[in-house]
Amino acid sequence: MGRTSPIFYSLLADRGYFNKEEMDKFAQQDGIFGVHLQSDVPGAEISAGSLGHGFGLAAGVALSAKLNRELHLTYCLLGDGELYEGSVWETAMFASHNHLNNLVAIVDRNYQCTMDFTENLLELEPIEDKWKSFGWEVKRIDGHDIEQIVDSLKYVRSRRTRKPLVIIADTVKGKGIDYLSCKPIWHGGTPIKDEDVEASRKDLQRSLKNG
Repeated sequence: MGRTSPIFYSLLADRGYFNKEEMDKFAQQDGIFGVHLQSDVPGAEISAGSLGHGFGLAAGVALSAKLNRELHLTYCLLGDGELYEGSVWETAMFASHNHLNNLVAIVDRNYQCTMDFTENLLELEPIEDKWKSFGWEVKRIDGHDIEQIVDSLKYVRSRRTRKPLVIIADTVKGKGIDYLSCKPIWHGGTPIKDEDVEASRKDLQRSLKNG
């Protein structure tokens, strides 16, 4: 949740951890929120934001569950550009070595990161082979197909393997909104200008109408 802190803060506000009016002061000097997740925000347990940190934390939670004989599973969502971080592969080795079959990583494979498409900056393919070489069980799905998502998670708890699991979900960033889709310039931006908002709204309405 490090880089999607506004979503998490909104959930915390809905749960009553703080007044919803605080959201109007996001990333402002007189507010309680920074851009990335902060542990001093009511309801938050960690500080995060640097890529790869969440994966290491997830592995630690999974290992703790093993040591304490707890049966819960730990899920971690990774961006594909996040896989450029060395800490991700250190964690992948750690999880495999410790047989963390209670850890599930889901990679949002949208082929985009901050400045460009991933394969232009630093090729990630063959991404499945990379994870397998680190000792993980690998599944690859269409990340926009709800049935495939559900099926990939259906038997996670009953898997007969000591390997951790990674699900590579192929997606299209901005799917359904052609004005924003597959354009790296929108990676960290939000439509603000009237013409951008209107064009995006029209694309979304057309997409919803066409199902």
